[in-house]
Amino acid sequence: MSNKGFYFKEDRTEKFSFVELGFIGEEHSHSIKVAVEKGNNLFSYVIDGNETIFYDPSLPLDSFVAGTPLLFPFPNRIEDSMWSWKGKTYLHKKNGVPIQLHSMIYDENSFEYETPVEREDSITLKTFIAVDESHPIYKGYPFTFRLIFNFILTKKGLDIEYILENLSGEEMPYGLGYHPYFTKLSGDKGTKITVPCRYHYEIRTDADKEFLNKIPGGFAMVNNILPSGNLIGAKGTGFDLFPPKSLCALDLDAVYTNLDKNPTATIDYTDIGLKLSINGSEEFKHYVVYTPPGKEFFCIEPQTCSTDAINLYARGVEHVGLLTCKPNEKAKGTVSINYI
Repeated sequence: MSNKGFYFKEDRTEKFSFVELGFIGEEHSHSIKVAVEKGNNLFSYVIDGNETIFYDPSLPLDSFVAGTPLLFPFPNRIEDSMWSWKGKTYLHKKNGVPIQLHSMIYDENSFEYETPVEREDSITLKTFIAVDESHPIYKGYPFTFRLIFNFILTKKGLDIEYILENLSGEEMPYGLGYHPYFTKLSGDKGTKITVPCRYHYEIRTDADKEFLNKIPGGFAMVNNILPSGNLIGAKGTGFDLFPPKSLCALDLDAVYTNLDKNPTATIDYTDIGLKLSINGSEEFKHYVVYTPPGKEFFCIEPQTCSTDAINLYARGVEHVGLLTCKPNEKAKGTVSINYI
């Protein structure tokens, strides 16, 4: 590993195997680790020796509590584990369990990968999952498809590209989100974030405050935070994340949008001189910002759509970012997390 340039290796912890991609440069070095068979989870992103992704080895990685869970086909929450599309209503379930939080793929062990490919300016890990009528996902999301994630490590950071291939004869409604748990490398005061969006979503007051959800090791009642579809201006309020705010001043679990392509979000670790940018292709019009006080982590989650977008769209709210993929066609987009 002393030679400069790109590298990859396959390795394992006591609990799971993973693929590592890395770059060693003249001034900066960085690496990622992806546990493909544990929900295709990006559980490490080290930049110049600083771990930016929170992962506690005592926690199950194929869950939604650490690393970078992948949220598909409907990011975050769906009210009552039910969704409607083209006049039909479906139960969002998997392996006989209704799924209301974080959707279908974060715990999948059926992801596969190919040997990483190195180019002059990058190295790429291609991972993928295929769903047909026999797959557990199909019962709660009755479409056949192939979903590819390309983890592309460049000299400046990381691009994550998704490619959705609709193999069914039906138009697929979908959304995609990334749920990175970032570490507080500069503590609550010295870690500052910027999410320069004009709006946040109003939270419903008529929904159940909690719902029973599957968690690591069993089930528990968890908060039921659902948007109404109404947008509220963020400027000058407690939701205003532009200019930068220290985490010690925040207690958020909110959906943000600009309605069009989202501006770049940033994380500034002020005492170590490390600053990250988060941005996406035009499909990524939403961020979820989660800053629970007293925790070792916080989240800035780039999403193509809002929470409960499928049901809001069915009720006539069109700005929520729900995407579709036509039969036998492809859809794609990219999120980048770079240091600046």
